[in-house]
Order: sequence, then C-alpha cells, then structure tokens
Amino acid sequence: MDVRSRLLPALLLLLGGFLATASAQTSAPPAVVNFQTLIITLAVLGGIIIIALLVCLFCCCKCQNCGSKNFEAKMERQENKTKTKQDERRSEMKTRHDEIRKKYGLNGANPYSRFA
Repeated sequence: MDVRSRLLPALLLLLGGFLATASAQTSAPPAVVNFQTLIITLAVLGGIIIIALLVCLFCCCKCQNCGSKNFEAKMERQENKTKTKQDERRSEMKTRHDEIRKKYGLNGANPYSRFA
C-alpha cells in the first residue's frame, strides 16, 4: 500500500488536466436541433409510410379479386358436377319406376286420370 499511496498523488498531478477534460466530454453536448429540418424529415417519412400502406392495400385488394374469380369458377364447376349427378340419379329413378310399373301392369295411362 505504500507504493500506491505514493503513486496516487503523482498520477493526479500528471493526469489531472486530462481527467478534467474527459469528465467534461462525457456530459451530453447541448442539443441544437434545427426544427425546420426535423419537421420536413418527419413529413417525408410519414408520406413514405402512407404511400407504402396504400400500395399494400391495392395489391391485397387486387389479389382478392383474382381469388374471387377463381372461387366463382370453382363453385360453377361444382354446381355443374352436382347437376349432372342429379340428372343421372333422376334418370335412374325414372327407369326403375318404369320397370316397377311394367312389372305390375301399370304401364298405360295413369289410372287416376279418369277421375279428373
């Protein structure tokens, strides 16, 4: 400890001016802001953000319209498919009913037609 106690005053004498300037430099410099430049910068950034949002909205809406056309085409294909299946079932049922009528001799005119 004897060596340290001797070196400390010498270091303070030698580095005293440097420590004083270093402590002054560590404090924040005075804030000098040109408010006109700040306002212009913020306005430009805001405009860029708004334009970017509008472009994104436009692209999303355009893609949704393409998707709805595809969806409509898919629904139309499905509707045509169900119609053809229904027509096939209807014709099968008609042939089956005709066979039953033929089997029981009801092939002619409707027996209830004479009551009308």
